[in-house]
Amino acid sequence: MSLQVETNLESEEVQNLEKLVHDWFLDILAEHSDKEINALLGISSSKLWKLKNGHQRLQAVELLLLHQGLGIPLPNTVRSADSASIPLNDNSDRPARPTDTKKLFDFAYDRVCDLENRKPAALRANAFERLEQTFHILKTVQGTPEALEIKDLT
Repeated sequence: MSLQVETNLESEEVQNLEKLVHDWFLDILAEHSDKEINALLGISSSKLWKLKNGHQRLQAVELLLLHQGLGIPLPNTVRSADSASIPLNDNSDRPARPTDTKKLFDFAYDRVCDLENRKPAALRANAFERLEQTFHILKTVQGTPEALEIKDLT
């Protein structure tokens, strides 16, 4: 068993990211009705109230559903290149994490859908599984940005 100590800096970064996502969600609510958001996410008005007031956090799948269903860009949670925690790619001066999240998400989701549509209907993933696969691709690309350079070969 090992223990990990969370520093105050890490805690503040997590809180800042949570605030960023919550503010993003509140901006969406300002432009769309509660009923529309409830239907899109498949949640009750009680859960929506909790999300609005910050008593509950949005899940990653809910973020992606809002992005996909409303065509709204995902919140930009990528830190700047001068942050010490982001390694630079040895072959270039650009940050290792891509910054065009909408383009990257669309590419990953289209790729997952294309692969799933090639399977027999009984073996295809449902919408939730497709989003999980897309999220996995996004996390992989975030860690290995050079994977974007070989997308034309696949």
